[in-house]
Amino acid sequence: MDFLKRYKIVVESLAPVFIGSGERISKKEYVFHKYHKKVLIPDLFKLYKGLEELNLIKEYEKYLLYDGRDLFAWFKANKLDKKDYQEWMKYSLDSGDAVFEDRGKKEILLFIKDAYGYPYIPGSSLKGALRTALLTENILKNKNSYNNSKIDIVQAKYTGRRYLGKEAAKIEQQTFNTLKRSNKWFDAVNDCLAGVHISDSKPMSLSDLVLCQKVDVTVDGKQKSLPILRECIKPQRKIEFNLTIDTHLCNYTVDRIISSINSFFECHKNVFNKAFGKDQVYPENSFYLGGGSGYVSKTLTYPLFGKEEGVELASRIIDNTLPFKAKKEHKHYKDVSLGVSPHMLKCTKYKGTLYEMGLCKINITENK
Repeated sequence: MDFLKRYKIVVESLAPVFIGSGERISKKEYVFHKYHKKVLIPDLFKLYKGLEELNLIKEYEKYLLYDGRDLFAWFKANKLDKKDYQEWMKYSLDSGDAVFEDRGKKEILLFIKDAYGYPYIPGSSLKGALRTALLTENILKNKNSYNNSKIDIVQAKYTGRRYLGKEAAKIEQQTFNTLKRSNKWFDAVNDCLAGVHISDSKPMSLSDLVLCQKVDVTVDGKQKSLPILRECIKPQRKIEFNLTIDTHLCNYTVDRIISSINSFFECHKNVFNKAFGKDQVYPENSFYLGGGSGYVSKTLTYPLFGKEEGVELASRIIDNTLPFKAKKEHKHYKDVSLGVSPHMLKCTKYKGTLYEMGLCKINITENK
């Protein structure tokens, strides 16, 4: 089948990368060893069985219902040493540069894992990033074609969770719905990217994970650590995927995909990164992947409207989507005067170094 072109994708994490499973664990569901900088995640079945053998089930149930201590403190109060509960643990991970207060320990957002418990990156996550890049390049090359969509976005009224959903879908349909598998052009079956198939990544090791804390950086360089902890893939990890392009359905080549990645990153750098003094030379084929990388890496506001108009519109869009209390706290109405929106660079720390969250680079080679 010559119309199927097969490639290998290697994504290298240049910074911590987070792909959330949707699960989060509280301070009663992990053990933090402060001096060893390790977080231990229990296997709940083994934990329950172990406590049952020690006749501690009733005490544990009381703890879950009424006790405010973290799990390490409860173990200690019940005279359980690490050698007692080590075998109940599913895995451990480096707590990295994450800060744990003695009181009010934070929840941990977990990385997605396969059926065997190993972290991986879904192909859909990578395809979403490539889709945004292809959209961006097409918009930058054909700006006048999107004038009606720009008008629709400016005039859109806030409608809750569906705000700008219809307008975004229209832009994607205009760009990608080139197939004629349905008489209704807006049907998803007409999307040419149906011909692009990206596998889930090869599984990674649990040792590739590290705990990272969210750090927001202001335009004047001030860093603010926030009480959000995420399991992340460490920097300098190579993650492999398989790519298949059905040329009967899709005429995007690998060269075009790589070109679009660089176009999107150049746009991102010029309209956003430079406002934070991030004018360094980034590796070729850089892009952002996963959660926590920020508004600009996931949206088309700046490619559509440019920097000046984009700042004004992005500040309004973000402000519209925030609850009343958050509006007052984040003050996005000031973004225009700052010359950038949003006015925080999404970062984290690893081994004392500040990283832009989700920064990666990609390489695609043909399978012979």
